[in-house]
Amino acid sequence: MSLLDQSGKPTETNVNMTFEDSYSHKIRYNLIHTMNTRGLPDTLLINPMPEYKITVHTLPPVSVDSIKLTPGRHNIIPIQTPQGSLQVKVVSGQSDRYRQIPIIVRQADSCQTINVQYFDMVDKYLVGKYDLEILCMPRLIIPQVKISQSTTTQIKIPAPGTAIVQKNRLGTGSLYVMRGQQLEWVYNLRDDDIQESILLQPGTYTLVFRARESNRTVETLSQTFVIRSNMTTTVQIPKQP
Repeated sequence: MSLLDQSGKPTETNVNMTFEDSYSHKIRYNLIHTMNTRGLPDTLLINPMPEYKITVHTLPPVSVDSIKLTPGRHNIIPIQTPQGSLQVKVVSGQSDRYRQIPIIVRQADSCQTINVQYFDMVDKYLVGKYDLEILCMPRLIIPQVKISQSTTTQIKIPAPGTAIVQKNRLGTGSLYVMRGQQLEWVYNLRDDDIQESILLQPGTYTLVFRARESNRTVETLSQTFVIRSNMTTTVQIPKQP
């Protein structure tokens, strides 16, 4: 089995391959592609079924169907699987604050998720363009990220800051980021706690809050504040006069 790179050379390896009977759809083999001691694709000894469907589990997967093997011969099956790598990091800050934040990876202009990656990890993808959705607050959309053959594409985002929201009393509130002259919703405050610590991307934010005991809409409070990378900002909601 030859997994070909963008130059048509069999250099791709270390990926699972599923061999499925093309007629019964029964899975016959799951084998991880391996290079032998000479640096060439390892030779497989498998049953020459009438026809196989072979799926190479790259991201996204590549499948070829109706593969016929000639018994007693060395059959070479080439499959195009050119790959590069992706890594997402934090600029001038420690990524461990974002360690558990998912990064959704989709092929460009597609709504189908092909992988969920995490900060600092290096994952491989087929050569092409991908859209990233980073589930920090506010979430970041990074479109048309190019993955090139045998290289690692690095995406760097600003380090977050922390907002310590001191409400002093229970109530209903929400947090918005300023996008030009528009407000974009980010987060609904918990209504069962008087203080919250929220990790946010740098930017200008507006917090809107109304105390639980208030029965007048005009008693809604609004406060704007700025978040900077690697800094903590305390947001004190004033008491209603």
